[in-house]
Amino acid sequence: MITCLDEILEGDDSPGLISHYAPSAEEVIACQIRPLCLMGIFNPFGPTLVALTHLTKDSAPFGALLYTSLNPFSQTRLITAKLETGPDTSSEVMQAAYRVGDNLLIDSLPDFVLPSAEDDAVWQNLCGLLYGLALTCRSPRPIKEIVRKYREHWTDPWSRLPSMAEMLAAKDKPASAPMAAEELSDEPSLEDFNEWISTVTDYEHVVSEMRAVFEGWNGSIKFAENLPHMSAKEMAAELSALGFPYFKSAAK
Repeated sequence: MITCLDEILEGDDSPGLISHYAPSAEEVIACQIRPLCLMGIFNPFGPTLVALTHLTKDSAPFGALLYTSLNPFSQTRLITAKLETGPDTSSEVMQAAYRVGDNLLIDSLPDFVLPSAEDDAVWQNLCGLLYGLALTCRSPRPIKEIVRKYREHWTDPWSRLPSMAEMLAAKDKPASAPMAAEELSDEPSLEDFNEWISTVTDYEHVVSEMRAVFEGWNGSIKFAENLPHMSAKEMAAELSALGFPYFKSAAK
């Protein structure tokens, strides 16, 4: 059982996925933080943002992958992998990090992906991670259909949503049993995946999705009335502290 972050950074074990460890804020702040990627799902009843960051210390021979998932009503912060001091050298580990324990790092394919690392090798590792997610996180809608929906409602995420009545009905519907294999879409081809990744990383698309996430964040809090929540300002402050500079102004 891992009892502190230094056990990961300084231990003799080889890089790999680990039994996740929840670090304290103090442990994270004491590290050098390198943002790798931000991805998100736009949902007016509670959008989700997932940040991946690389933590290192000058004196430690290894690094760690910090997984941060933020939703207005639920937040998770875990170390999910031990890495080399450079995330570009831990390709097999990074590409397998679409899993967090027995779960996926995000509930469905993200609506946008914003890579922060400019290193080509890091981006290739992140693409491998996202491809693993796309192969595992299958739904009734093929990935090509998802892309078509984005294109039909380009830079207007709200317009691609079902009606409010349909969303409320789906929200209140009891959880159903997992779908049978024949109900799921086929595995995406590499060509379809490349079209999807090109779309969800497009600058115009990312800006419009992030704007909708902020609107949905504040709207879901109002809709939920008095439920405990993380404000949009608190969310922005945390992501800014993790090295994502575009949240700095929203955190003020």
